Amino acid sequence: MGGNIGQYNEILEYCNKNGLKLILDAAHMAGTKVKKIYHGVAATDTQVGWDADVTVYSFQAVKNLPTADSGMICFQNKDYDDLARKLSWLGIDKDTFKRTNEKGNYKWDYDVIDYGFKAHSNSIMASMGLVALKYLDKDNQRRREICEMYDDGFKNISKIKIVQHNPSCISSRHLYQIQVNNRDNILEFLNNNNIFPGVHYKDNTQYDMYSYGYGTCPNAHKASNELISLPLHLYLTNDDVKQIINKVKQAVKTWN
Repeated sequence: MGGNIGQYNEILEYCNKNGLKLILDAAHMAGTKVKKIYHGVAATDTQVGWDADVTVYSFQAVKNLPTADSGMICFQNKDYDDLARKLSWLGIDKDTFKRTNEKGNYKWDYDVIDYGFKAHSNSIMASMGLVALKYLDKDNQRRREICEMYDDGFKNISKIKIVQHNPSCISSRHLYQIQVNNRDNILEFLNNNNIFPGVHYKDNTQYDMYSYGYGTCPNAHKASNELISLPLHLYLTNDDVKQIINKVKQAVKTWN
């Protein structure tokens, strides 16, 4: 969603009106905050996803809140939450903690209520997450500072289109993306100068699995051939960012 809160509110309103469940992919949104609305009035800044039926976060190694590899699912409906906890631990209706702490001779006993998965996280990852939470807002603030430097460096350059960020939210700024012509030539130029951007993401119809739909999403197809995600991490210094900006400008001047 990239911080497009207006669009999100429209989707939420549509779901409420038509009795649909809203599942929010918040993989990149750890620490993103929006204004919580009470009776049409904006109130406190609140973690994004509080008003969706289901919100899914990723804590994989390169995300804003990394724990090596794990995630979190948040439900409005407590029954769904209880069920997900059981299904994530092989369909067992009582986790190890409960079997250890409950009283009685049969505290060890449990039932298997459904086919389940071994999809739970572990204590090591949880410990990493608890520590990372202390630094999340500070880390995201640094990412926003880097993005502001990029914005200033690329403003008024017609050959570089900045993928816009909605300033009405406090974003985690997981990605900083631009669109350019001759994207592959520019990527090669940057790589030759020890700058290694990414591409997030290719149009799905360019993958073999979805090739039956090739050409059905022309806007996504065009964007996916122009997108570059510039380096955005906490080890970047201000001088690094300035060098990236200068090299991108040089590349665009050469290839556009």
